[in-house]
Amino acid sequence: MVDDPNKKRAIGVLLCLLASAIALGTAPFIMPEDYDWISHTTSESAAQQVEGAWLARLGFLLFGIGVLWLSAGAGVLWGRWGTLLHVAFGLFMIAAGVFSASSWDPAVPHDAVEDALHSMAATAMGFAFAFAIVAIVVRRRKDDAQLRHIVTHKSRAPTGRPV
Repeated sequence: MVDDPNKKRAIGVLLCLLASAIALGTAPFIMPEDYDWISHTTSESAAQQVEGAWLARLGFLLFGIGVLWLSAGAGVLWGRWGTLLHVAFGLFMIAAGVFSASSWDPAVPHDAVEDALHSMAATAMGFAFAFAIVAIVVRRRKDDAQLRHIVTHKSRAPTGRPV
């Protein structure tokens, strides 16, 4: 049995993300015949009134939960903004699974409000992820600069010459 909470988190995150990948990767195979995984989006495989959409929705939910769980332990590595933006990404991913897009078939009835909520969540999710990566890169460059400063100044003899 795994007693280390970090290992438990890592295993849980990996299982969520693996299950999400399996769900999203296999969802197109249970779609109606007119669904084409090349010309239709992943969101459309989770669309309203579509048989089998539950699998893609489950994939979105597991992906969001996995990212939230990962974020819970990444604060020091990612910094405040990187972590908060990843949390936003995870929450918006879950929202994209809760609120479904309209079907690719215009004849299928749909709720326009739910479709709009899905689109807003998906758009916000994309921005949250992009800004999270930028925040982490900026933080790491700042940390690297601070480390170089410490190493440069601590590795000199009192005379100012390198040791």
